[in-house]
Amino acid sequence: MPDRSGITPPPEPEAIKAELSGLARQDPAGARARLADGHDLADLLWSAWGPELGLAGADRAGLVAHLAGARREVWLWVMGERTWDELARLVSGGVLRRALVPATG
Repeated sequence: MPDRSGITPPPEPEAIKAELSGLARQDPAGARARLADGHDLADLLWSAWGPELGLAGADRAGLVAHLAGARREVWLWVMGERTWDELARLVSGGVLRRALVPATG
């Protein structure tokens, strides 16, 4: 189901979740470092949302940056404390807000 922005979450990436969950159990610091990178979900989400995000002025780098900044939320999804739909909506909304609000400097 699309969120208010009209962006529909792609199917939950079970393989990525399982891989990160296994890493979190074996090496929590390594899993956190990977989440800080922001790239684990970026390819999947950009391939699903790139056209819509691009129309709003977002780019893949902004998506990666938002995922890195939302690593706690991604961690909660990996650990089963947040649903995929919740995470996807949080990420899409955050990326769109960043794209639509001009940077101040």
